[in-house]
Amino acid sequence: MIDLHKKEPDFINEKGVKWWFDESTTKYAQRPDVNGITLDVVCFLVEEPDGHMTRVLLSKNEEIIEEDQTLEGIGTKIDIRKLLKNNLD
Repeated sequence: MIDLHKKEPDFINEKGVKWWFDESTTKYAQRPDVNGITLDVVCFLVEEPDGHMTRVLLSKNEEIIEEDQTLEGIGTKIDIRKLLKNNLD
């Protein structure tokens, strides 16, 4: 879990959006599941200038591929992507 009171953002874009790297969720996505499936993604916690916060998954091309406001929600989306990837391989 990211303690935003203790950690400065990893970067702030030109629109003032703050980005914190989410190491634990990134590791969860990259760790093989029971079928050995991994995702080549990184996760960030993002805060908009208006205070709205969300978690995003970025592809290796730095495109947002998933977004959710809760940790459980982004975890579910990671699990679904791994399941779909396993079924497509």
